[in-house]
Amino acid sequence: MCATLALVLSGCKGLAPKPEAAYQVATADQLASLLRARADATRSAKGLFRAQIKGPGLLLPARVDGTVFYRRPEAFRVRGFSLFGGELFELVVNRDLYRLALPTEGRELKGLASELGRIAKFGRPVQLSLWAVHGALGLTTVGTEESLSLTEEGDRYRLDVQGAQEDRVGRPSRRLWFDRRTLLMVQEEWVGPAGEVEAVMRYEDYRWAPDTITVGETAAGGPFLLRPYRIVMEDGRGRGSVQLTFQEIVPNVPIRPEDLGRI
Repeated sequence: MCATLALVLSGCKGLAPKPEAAYQVATADQLASLLRARADATRSAKGLFRAQIKGPGLLLPARVDGTVFYRRPEAFRVRGFSLFGGELFELVVNRDLYRLALPTEGRELKGLASELGRIAKFGRPVQLSLWAVHGALGLTTVGTEESLSLTEEGDRYRLDVQGAQEDRVGRPSRRLWFDRRTLLMVQEEWVGPAGEVEAVMRYEDYRWAPDTITVGETAAGGPFLLRPYRIVMEDGRGRGSVQLTFQEIVPNVPIRPEDLGRI
C-alpha cells in the first residue's frame, strides 16, 4: 500500500503535463492495485450530473439531468429528469438484479443486471449511463483472479484485463489506458468474446472529490479521491453515445435505505 500511495501522490501533483523524462514507471500489478485502492476509498456516494444522449430512435430526450446514489458493495439508484423536472426513468441496481421504471410510459421492467442493455431501444443508453456513473464514482477495479498484460503506448500505459466471464452488469473483458505522467485512467474499452469493441469510455476533467467521512484526522479516501467529472461513453456498435458532466460528486456520505429505492 505504501508503494501505491507514493505512486498516487507523485502522479497527482498539479496534474499538469510533464516532460517525457517525468513518465512514471509502473507494473501491471501496481496499476491494478491503484484501481483497487481508489475503489476501496469509496464506500458510498451521491452525485448530480447532466447527460447528453445521442443515438438512432432513442426514446429518451437528448439532454437529461440526473442524480445517483451508491452504497457498497453494488447498490445504485440512478434517476433521470427532464429540463422541466419530470422524472423520465429510475434505475435501481442491487448486485445481480435491476428495476427500470419509466413513469412517462407507465412501464416497469425487472431482470438480471447483465441483461439491461438488451431491452428495447432505451436499455442500451441507460446501461451506458450506468457504466459511466460507475466510472465517475471511481469504482472501476480489477479482480485478483483476472489476468493482466501491460503495454507502453507513447505517453500511455495500456492494461489488458482478461476475465473468465462478463461481470454482474454485463461488461466483458477490458483494455484500460493510463496517463504515464499521472497514472490516472483516461480511457477504457470493453471487448466482446470475438474481439469486437462493445463500448469505449473516456475519462476527463479530473478533480478532487470532497470526502465527508474522516478516520481520526486523516481523510478516509486520502489521495485516491480524484474523480473524472466528465465521462464520454460511445457504443462500439454505433448505437449511440452518452456524455455525463457532473456538477457534484460527494463520496462517503450516509446513505439511507430509501435513497437506494427498491428492486
